[in-house]
Amino acid sequence: MLGLVLRKSLVDTWDGLVPIFAGNILVLGLATMVVTALEAAARSNAALLAVVALAGAALLAMTLAAYAVLVAGWVEHRAVDLAGLRQALWPTVLPAGLAALPLTGLAMGCVSLVGRLADGGTAGIMAATILAAAGIAVALWAVLLLPAMDMARPPGLGRRAALMVFDNLGYSLLVATIALALAILTAGLLPGIGGALVLLRNATVLRLRRYPGARRPDWSTLLEAEIRHMQRRPWKSLLLPWRS
Repeated sequence: MLGLVLRKSLVDTWDGLVPIFAGNILVLGLATMVVTALEAAARSNAALLAVVALAGAALLAMTLAAYAVLVAGWVEHRAVDLAGLRQALWPTVLPAGLAALPLTGLAMGCVSLVGRLADGGTAGIMAATILAAAGIAVALWAVLLLPAMDMARPPGLGRRAALMVFDNLGYSLLVATIALALAILTAGLLPGIGGALVLLRNATVLRLRRYPGARRPDWSTLLEAEIRHMQRRPWKSLLLPWRS
């Protein structure tokens, strides 16, 4: 299963090399602007820093949400439909931006709290550990749920994606770790952030094929179409993806 996900993600990323690279540059440029604004606000006052942090987090969250929707369309080989794209973006981008506001505020409060408790010895360490674990859990859920959102979103997809995280915790942790390492170790360029989103998209959607189904499904049957598609793609075709 994981081998199929990695192979399909490699092919999808290579086929979309130019748009993915452009998207990565856009996200990195936006992140650089946000960091620069934060540094400038930090030299001013705490209130301005909080406002800039909230606005920057919301902007980045909305950008990543839009990027995830575009990646979903690319992976599914959909034709570009501006009307359908706008219809898919609004229900995904706006909730991402709104969700980033309280989460960023909570993160800033946690940082302040941990700083105050750091002198408390064991109590401070325990508080920091609990907060870190909670943050990782929320981030993992969001990271796996967001790319599962589809342009033509079938009913219950978000709920099934959330259940998948808890029902397949080891698989979810492994995929999230690989995606995070992929984005960080490549400095966000290639495959970078876009490649990580492609991997998360494929890993989530292919795994969701088991629901509803048996505890130990027959993967060769459930993924027959994907396996057949990948087997028809010779490795040498990767050299000229635009002709494939």
